[in-house]
Amino acid sequence: MLRPNSPPKLISLKPEKPSSQKAGTAIKWTASAADQDRDPVLYRFWLKGPSTGNAWKIVQDWSTRNQWTWANAPRDAGAYSVYVYARDGKHAPPTGYDSAMGTSYV
Repeated sequence: MLRPNSPPKLISLKPEKPSSQKAGTAIKWTASAADQDRDPVLYRFWLKGPSTGNAWKIVQDWSTRNQWTWANAPRDAGAYSVYVYARDGKHAPPTGYDSAMGTSYV
């Protein structure tokens, strides 16, 4: 009997530089997810803050790439929320996700 396939679970979402940084500093974000079935994990990064009009915006669509570099401009200073979604394509549809994690950044 085959055991059921499990969805991936996000473990971490970390910036390469601690908050807060000078406006205009590029920040590389790295997400880590575990999938006990070793399925490829897809990641989608979201950003909300002054540069997005305080609305959620997809800044990197579904990809196996678990890193995203936020290249903000000096005029984009302020408080932000960064989220990452993860899925393995065997559970949630492309419009959904299996696991999500977010954090704040200034």
